[in-house]
Amino acid sequence: MKTIYKITEEPFGYGVDLNTIKVGDKYILVERCDINTGDSIYRLRKDNGEGVPGNMNSQIKRYHGWRGTTGHVSVYALGLRRIERIDYIKIDPDDPYMGGIAKVKLSADLLPDEP
Repeated sequence: MKTIYKITEEPFGYGVDLNTIKVGDKYILVERCDINTGDSIYRLRKDNGEGVPGNMNSQIKRYHGWRGTTGHVSVYALGLRRIERIDYIKIDPDDPYMGGIAKVKLSADLLPDEP
């Protein structure tokens, strides 16, 4: 199982600010997969106690599985994880379109039995 992730910050204030993450924090791991290329990026989402909303019905929230596809990007919730190590964070304040990146070690899923 993969435990080291390259996390991409979502630009324009969506998602988690990588300047504020710290070891011990818990977040939902979200994968965004380009269905044309198969390439994935990973993002952290604050845990609201309900999971990630679905694309078709935002009232249906889950910690695991497909959450919807828009254009050519499918979104998957990969469970609640704790940050165990932060190897680096790079933020480019001059490039709001790209946000930032971090390399982190995450725990195993903390809620494996949740839908």
